[in-house]
Amino acid sequence: MASRRIYVKHELVGASSDDAISEDDLKDLFTKFGPVEKIWVARRPPGYAFINMASDMDAETALNELKDQPIKGQVVFMEFAREQKRDSTKPGDWRCRSCSANVSFHIFHTSALTFIQNFARRTECFKCRDPKPYDEDRFAGRR
Repeated sequence: MASRRIYVKHELVGASSDDAISEDDLKDLFTKFGPVEKIWVARRPPGYAFINMASDMDAETALNELKDQPIKGQVVFMEFAREQKRDSTKPGDWRCRSCSANVSFHIFHTSALTFIQNFARRTECFKCRDPKPYDEDRFAGRR
């Protein structure tokens, strides 16, 4: 199944020059194929935009029709946007060797949801209290 989100790339998308491709230009272009839910145009740095269409079919039709057509005299690269995987794991977070605990463990309180993780700053596992595994080369060349 196709995505509803279309990625548009060209150096003039969102630029501040007179011949720039603006959000209004993109909206006028894509509304011919169906309702547009949202348009996000990069400003710093300019050069790309995302268009969210109301349906998958409208997005697919728009992409097929506009793929090779110039916008304001410029040939623009378009494709379906790839879904971004959201991962809350940060560099330095670690997995416990004993119980494999890390970012998937949650504690529910009556008032709020609290996420407990083996963040880089922890020295022991929050679940089984085993000490954080350290590499032998952790201080290599810095002592």
